[in-house]
Parts: sequence; C-alpha cells; structure tokens
Amino acid sequence: MTAYGLELDSIVFAYPDGERKTTASPSGDRLAGGGADTQSPPVLDGASLGVAPGAKVGILGANGSGKSTLLGIIAGLHEPRAGTVRVGDILVAKKTLKAARLRLGFVFQDPDDQLFTGSVYDDVAFGPRNAGLSDAEVRERVESALATVGIPELAERPPFRLSGGEKRMAAIATVLSMDPGILVLDEPSAALDPKARRRLIRLLSGLPQTVVIATHDLDLALDVCGRAAILHAGRVEAYGDSRAVLGDAALLERCGLEPPLSSGSCAICGRRP
Repeated sequence: MTAYGLELDSIVFAYPDGERKTTASPSGDRLAGGGADTQSPPVLDGASLGVAPGAKVGILGANGSGKSTLLGIIAGLHEPRAGTVRVGDILVAKKTLKAARLRLGFVFQDPDDQLFTGSVYDDVAFGPRNAGLSDAEVRERVESALATVGIPELAERPPFRLSGGEKRMAAIATVLSMDPGILVLDEPSAALDPKARRRLIRLLSGLPQTVVIATHDLDLALDVCGRAAILHAGRVEAYGDSRAVLGDAALLERCGLEPPLSSGSCAICGRRP
C-alpha cells in the first residue's frame, strides 16, 4: 500500500435544481454532474485543499457547507464545473477516473449503502473479486481487512444481523480489501454508541493510509486528524493544525460551529482539559 497525496484546486460545483442530495451507488458510478443547464447556487465556489501523503485531515463545516459534496468530488461521484483534482500524480478526468479510484476507498455515511450481499465476507470480497484476483488472493485480502477492523469472527454473518458499530467496521473493511492509498469517510461516527465510537477512533488513528474525514464530530476530528479544514461560503475558510483551527473561537463562530466538547471547562470544577 502506498499512501497518496491529494490536491483540489479552485473547485466549483452546483447541483442541478432540486437535486441537492445524491443516492449512493455501490458500483461507484458518477451520480451527479456539475455541468447541467439549470443549477442551484454553487455549493462549492473556489474550494482548494492540499493533503500530504499519510496525513489525516478532518473536513468540517456547518450543515450545507459542502462537506459531503467535496468528498463526492474527491471520489469521482460528482464532476466539478471548474477546478481540478489530483490523486497522487493522476489528474482526475473521465479517462483517468478508473485509475484514480483504484487509489482511493470511499466509505459512505450509511453503511447499508455499502453492504448489499448475503454475508460480511462476500461484501468485503466484492471489490477484489471484481478486480480479477484469484480465490486465494481474495481470501487473503478479506481476512486481512477483517482483522484490521477487528471483526474476523463476523465473516459469515449477514449484514442485517450486525449492530451499527459492526456495520461501520464492515463497511470500512470493504474498501480496505482493495488496498487503497487514500481512505475517504463521510460522517463515520454517525449513530455510533460511545464504545463503538472509541473503537472507530482507535482504528482510524492507526491506519497508514491518507485519511480524509467529513464530520460534525469535532472531537473525533481532534482525536484522529492532525489537520482540519473548515468549509464556509463555498470555500476552505481555514486549514491547518487541528488544535489551532478548532481552538479559534472567532473562526468557529463565523462558520456556524460550536467548539469541541473537549475544549470546554468542566461544569463541576471549572478546569479545562
């Protein structure tokens, strides 16, 4: 596995009128374009971001700021009206989309969008099988991915019999089995209980891949991501060290965000963590 860098330059994107949300597709086909004749106002209007190989970056912002849209552009699910995306040394375009996607694993916000076969094993094996790997190679990829996320005992379990946290780990395993250099996750801690959330944080913190996370969970961003980017008014309003960015109260207020819970003082003793 090679960790790749990521470069987004002056991205502009608007949804066609009435098509603000996109339905996920396990096939990874592009689902919405940025060049329709009739469009809503731009969701992204000149957004730029550079991610170094192996870095962990949190994409933050208020509702409607374009976090999920930006991830969709990174993954090739949306085509920007203007601007460029590079995955490592690949300039993402129609001709290079397949090669770029081989370097990148996308984890949807809802695990049920990613788990669609009769067993966890078959879901995790889906990508390697479609890549033409041998049965032995597929089994090795599946066992490694399930061991990495800590659920090897669930290989034969039907996805509908998994807990929310188990589904999340299985969904991550489906992309790890393809050995991507970049892992992109949309709201990975959504609907997780505290134990499952801590398990997710430990997993993401230990991965060698470049990791990009769109999240409302600012404390998770602090725990996992060394760098944070805040989207506001279609652009990257701030990008830098996570603690510096999330410690800027004026910036957070301007962008419609509350400070992370961990940055507040204790209600009992008044001390800050």
